[in-house]
Amino acid sequence: YPAKNLAMMVTEELNRTSQAGAKHDFVKYYKESDHNDIFLCILLRKIVDSDTYTLPNYALKVTQNWTPAQLKSQIRNMIDFIVLEVKNNKVTSQNIFNKIANAVNDFVFRHHMMPFDTLIFILALRKYSDQDANISLYLIHNLLVGKTQFSSRVADFVQHATPDFWRSIDWAHVHTAYHNKFPEHQYWMKKENFAERGAGNFILPTYYSNLCLRFVPILDIVIHRLIELPPKNCRKWLVEILRVYSRLFAYHDSPITFLHDTLFYYDVMLATEFDFEKRVLVRSYLEHLTCKPMEFLSPQFIKYLNTGENDPQNWSPSPGYFLELVNHMNDVIRSSDMPEFSHIDWRFNEFGNAVCMMLYLRSIELMCIPLPANKLSASKISANKMSEEYLSEHRMNIGGKLVDIALNNNTGQLPELCNT
Repeated sequence: YPAKNLAMMVTEELNRTSQAGAKHDFVKYYKESDHNDIFLCILLRKIVDSDTYTLPNYALKVTQNWTPAQLKSQIRNMIDFIVLEVKNNKVTSQNIFNKIANAVNDFVFRHHMMPFDTLIFILALRKYSDQDANISLYLIHNLLVGKTQFSSRVADFVQHATPDFWRSIDWAHVHTAYHNKFPEHQYWMKKENFAERGAGNFILPTYYSNLCLRFVPILDIVIHRLIELPPKNCRKWLVEILRVYSRLFAYHDSPITFLHDTLFYYDVMLATEFDFEKRVLVRSYLEHLTCKPMEFLSPQFIKYLNTGENDPQNWSPSPGYFLELVNHMNDVIRSSDMPEFSHIDWRFNEFGNAVCMMLYLRSIELMCIPLPANKLSASKISANKMSEEYLSEHRMNIGGKLVDIALNNNTGQLPELCNT
């Protein structure tokens, strides 16, 4: 709904229901009402207007009748209403936001009215102006970092569940223990006729999926949205979210590929506004992976990643640095069964062999070097000249071409230099 229409409909519906008696069948009313998709907005308005408001008994029964499509419509309208309320009450906006954030958190983890991953997914992808998007992302940050319900689940899960689940002999036991401690309420469990069918308390087992694992791709989307928006507050929120949930990336299907594509797509933006955040992003995605990709990065780059936000950045790689990259790529090509790769099971790895993985890691490393594109390409040319002196032509061509692939295909400004 348009903002003005949504506010007017919530007010009218609130006045209409307040005139009804306590014996009124609200469950039937909201099931048949023309505006039954603003029920969550009405609840939030009552919570904002009162310091002692508690959910009525019929509220959970109303939510039981929603299909997944109706639930998503309710969440979208609720998010629009939250943005509208916070934006239109600038004097008391923080107080209103705190009330709303606490209420939404209770909707998810106390009353189980909506899945947490669905809520964050819609929050992150709702199309707003920069100002309105900051409100929705502030709510995401509050739910992920300010509240402990979800972060405590993640901390418990990563402590007991190994990312290499195929190597674990007690994965089913660990996963069952997690679900017993943090039960998840599925859509079909809410239906009124579930118990009438003889199901009783029986719940079908969930062998692999849980909220933490389902949230990994949604966290990718949240990170992209925080990079896209103006960096006034997003920089701080991005770092805090990465530091709390970095261990969750060990369960990512393709973390190195995602990191590579993120650095490539947001190359200019990350270079100009997010230098420190870019280093935190790289560490967060790589340091907890079981294939230990941090061990394959150059010592100079590792030192650069570990520098603090306020430390001076004066790293300017010499041509010898690029020569080392060429040398190492040659060694990997000649012997991909090197001892340093012995701990990796390529059957279940993101990449099928060491050469492919190292090419992506070198691309990531080159995209993070704090040098303009023209200086970066000039250093690579100098490295090629040095390699002609110290390497055979065959070794120089193979390793040099692979480093060229990593450099030319993954530094966003280099194609422009080729045309000048």
